[in-house]
Amino acid sequence: MPQLLLPLIPAGATQVSDRISVVKQDERWTYFNGIDPVFSHQQDDLVSFRLITSQLIDNGACTHSQIINSFGVAKNCVMRYVKLLREHGTQAFFRKPKTRGSTVLTQDVLVQAQQLLTLGQVAAKRSGR
Repeated sequence: MPQLLLPLIPAGATQVSDRISVVKQDERWTYFNGIDPVFSHQQDDLVSFRLITSQLIDNGACTHSQIINSFGVAKNCVMRYVKLLREHGTQAFFRKPKTRGSTVLTQDVLVQAQQLLTLGQVAAKRSGR
């Protein structure tokens, strides 16, 4: 005979699903399964928030709509990060984003650009433009 879980919720918690609740205290979010804390992160730690909510959905502890309604986040964002977790695992949340590199013009590049612009103006004048 299966054992039933009692719907125990810690004091001051917001219920996300029938098993999961969350408490914000002193700039820190703590997630509970029943009365047991399972994860905690700082309020401004968006990466950890995305990771834990994606894991809760992926593990079947919550639905997309429960996360969206409980935290007021966009559906597209929730779905994007669940997909990221499923396709690339937890390490994908902590990778540095790929960038193109610096877009700052150095003095050498500025001089070279000005020379090319000047050559272009001279060529335009010669061709009568």
